Amino acid sequence: MNAAIPLHRRISFKLARLALGVAMAVGLLVSAVQVSLDFANQRQENAEIVTRILNAADPTAQRAILTLDPFLAQEVVNGLISYEFIIAATIDDELGTTLAQADRRQRMNSPTRWLTPLLADEFERFDVQLSVPKKPPDQSGRLSVVIDTDRALLPFYMRASVTLLSVLLLIVFVVLLFLAIFYILITKPLLRVIGDLTDVDPDDPERPMTPISPLSPSHRHDELGMLRDTGNRFIAAISARMHELRESNAALAFNEQRFKDYTAAASDWFWEQDANLRFIALPDNPANPAFTDNYVWTGKRLWEVDGADVSEPKWAALMADLDARREFRKFRTEHELPDGRIRKLEISGMPYFDPSGAFCGYRGVATDVTETARVEEQLAHTANLESLGRLTGGIAHDFNNLLAIIQGNLELLGEELEEQELPSDRVATSIQATLRGSELTQQLLAIARRQHLVTKPVNINQIIAGTQKMLLRVLESTVHIKTYLAEDLWIADIDVSRMENVLINLALNARDAMPEGGLLMIETGNITIAADSAAHFGSDVIPGDYVRLTLSDTGVGMPPDVQKRIFEPFYTTKPLGSGTGLGLSQIHGFIKQSGGYISVYSEPDNGTTFQLYLPRSLKSPHEFDSRETAPADTSKLPDAQVLIVEDNPDLRQLARTIVEGLGLRVLESGSGEEAVTIAKAAGGIDLLLSDIVLTGQMTGRDVGDTLQELYPDIAIIYMSGYAERALLHRGQSDPGATLLQKPFQRKELINAIANLLSPAPVL
Repeated sequence: MNAAIPLHRRISFKLARLALGVAMAVGLLVSAVQVSLDFANQRQENAEIVTRILNAADPTAQRAILTLDPFLAQEVVNGLISYEFIIAATIDDELGTTLAQADRRQRMNSPTRWLTPLLADEFERFDVQLSVPKKPPDQSGRLSVVIDTDRALLPFYMRASVTLLSVLLLIVFVVLLFLAIFYILITKPLLRVIGDLTDVDPDDPERPMTPISPLSPSHRHDELGMLRDTGNRFIAAISARMHELRESNAALAFNEQRFKDYTAAASDWFWEQDANLRFIALPDNPANPAFTDNYVWTGKRLWEVDGADVSEPKWAALMADLDARREFRKFRTEHELPDGRIRKLEISGMPYFDPSGAFCGYRGVATDVTETARVEEQLAHTANLESLGRLTGGIAHDFNNLLAIIQGNLELLGEELEEQELPSDRVATSIQATLRGSELTQQLLAIARRQHLVTKPVNINQIIAGTQKMLLRVLESTVHIKTYLAEDLWIADIDVSRMENVLINLALNARDAMPEGGLLMIETGNITIAADSAAHFGSDVIPGDYVRLTLSDTGVGMPPDVQKRIFEPFYTTKPLGSGTGLGLSQIHGFIKQSGGYISVYSEPDNGTTFQLYLPRSLKSPHEFDSRETAPADTSKLPDAQVLIVEDNPDLRQLARTIVEGLGLRVLESGSGEEAVTIAKAAGGIDLLLSDIVLTGQMTGRDVGDTLQELYPDIAIIYMSGYAERALLHRGQSDPGATLLQKPFQRKELINAIANLLSPAPVL
């Protein structure tokens, strides 16, 4: 046990250290006084010795001054420096002229050489005025000597060293004696008591609890004896309660093991309520974040945890089961975690009773079904989109064919009326109606994420700058726009025209949310979504680099129930006739089809913020130009043969009329197989104008691929009211073909033909 306490931590060592410090302080103080007195005595003794030596040499020095005998004077100074501590001597006459001198100031090594300058001057000078008969004292000569103080103090240094060493040895002896006595009388018996107490281990039932061994009789009635008696009483009390403690621990271990078995058998959360339906037993389940904040649940009823509205039908049904003490199954509710995340829980429980039949509470299990609910919602949403996509695809194809026929014939009719100088206002109005019908089908395709996109790598800041003037025209004068555009913004692949529509639609929504005016802020920036934080942005968000576009307004905001539905098709909060409910759902479909994500945050009376995340593109940016393209020049078209492939006879006839109006030769076909046969028989085709969806086995894309093998220089224009995967990948067109979206205007078809067949566009 002695080795258990390091020496420097023992009481005896601490007291010895204190005694050593005190003794050394006192001893050094006494020694310092003694050495100081001895030093003063030595200095006085040295002065007396030098004075006697000078007095003894005075008569001879006077005779040398009187006779001005330099040889006699030199004998005098040589005799003076023969003393060990005198290192220089000089005899000067009354005029200050040196008659004789001797000097042996050679510095000699000495152990105390460094100390002497600290105590006195290293060299000291002593002068004696020589008296010459019949001359006043100030006209007599002078005898001077210089002594080496270090050599003169050598006896003092020897005595001081002996004194200090003696004092130190005495101090060490006294301290060691004091340490030994204290260890024998106090430390050793105290360590024995501590060792016996340390051997007491209540956690080890196999280890006997023996009392502290007896001390020597001298400690029977002192503090150590009292410590031993107190320790023995402590050991006896511990031993008496060990049995009771072991029984309590066994019962506690049994209950803990029961709950551990519950949680180990499943990843769910097992709970228990008392008779007042308050949670009391809540074991943690670290595997699921929904069940790690038990402090929120303890002492509360289920509906009190998140402040549920018990008047809702599902809660009313649960309350009826609880009041009737019936079991309940798969009750779903939501729980908000401390970090703000919402988890969906499915809870089942059954009542339990004591042996007398009295109700004790409920026990049950809670399952985190957040991911299950999310998957169910995604599957339902995906199924709705697939159904909507199939529906809109079929409607768009057939409806756009009808619109194309109507619009094309209306345009031809309008030209005839203009040639005859007849009114054509009603024709123009009808054409505008067909264009609005086409926009409606495009909105439906955007919702289903099946619209045609012409993407380019562009800087979103350029789109914002090009749209800002238009926004100022459509917004009220009381709505102010502020932009915060990142200078180092990344490039994104986006359809420019549709992105402009997104900005305009969101700005118009912000305007409607600020009837009294306000502020619309548009901000861009770069963001990298890490894998560990992707779930925070959305369950389907893919980690990576994104360009973020943020639009915030200071409008009336939206309650949570509205936020959940704003992207649903045909959902609108505006009065009947004021909106279609397709704007935000169209934006949502466009952003998702572009590979991005959109989020919304809003609070009533605190405005709304939309954030659009578009994938970063590593392509070189496309030069953005919002100016309209000048119409193509059709006056210089070459003599070319055009093959029109369209399974709708009316639309095929319309296309033929337009193409022949350009002076081109036309072949036509109603199916892909027939078109290939006609092309082979013709011996050469300059331009293929084909619908994508055709009757038969071949699509328009199949026809184009086949004819390109036959005629590598052939130009191709595809027409489509709904572009299937045969041409499009995620709605983005094949760069080797021109696509006309039905219904197209007559000038669009003419421009497309002229751009492909003319040597160079004429502006």
